[in-house]
Amino acid sequence: MKQIFETYDKWEDYHCGMYNLNDVLDKDKKVINAIYLLSSTEQFYNVCLEILDKWKVSCDVNLSNKNQNRRAWLGAAACTYLHNCPEYLTRIAWSLLNKDVQDKANNIAEKIIKEYERKNTKVHTGVGNQMLLQWNT
Repeated sequence: MKQIFETYDKWEDYHCGMYNLNDVLDKDKKVINAIYLLSSTEQFYNVCLEILDKWKVSCDVNLSNKNQNRRAWLGAAACTYLHNCPEYLTRIAWSLLNKDVQDKANNIAEKIIKEYERKNTKVHTGVGNQMLLQWNT
């Protein structure tokens, strides 16, 4: 799979405030909500599946990039999607989870990444060097 690039103004996670550092209300409540989401295996899994369906551009940009922590992106994306919790607050929530809960969340994220790759590998492989249309001149 080749890495997919898109300008940030098309990223759904950006538009939902994932990278917002200013004027975040109820920070403590957002951290608590993030803890609950990342601790609930079934809910976290279902929210991640929804993200695959609804945030196509953000998923392409982040899940096709094997040089970044894709599991961390999924966790932050899920917390933003469900609770409008910015990424930096999700990192705080993550640090408060015990290792067992972190491992379970990482396993779920890994399943979602494999699902994304399964669905998208055929679509994106080798497209960059092929001419898709031929013009007769």
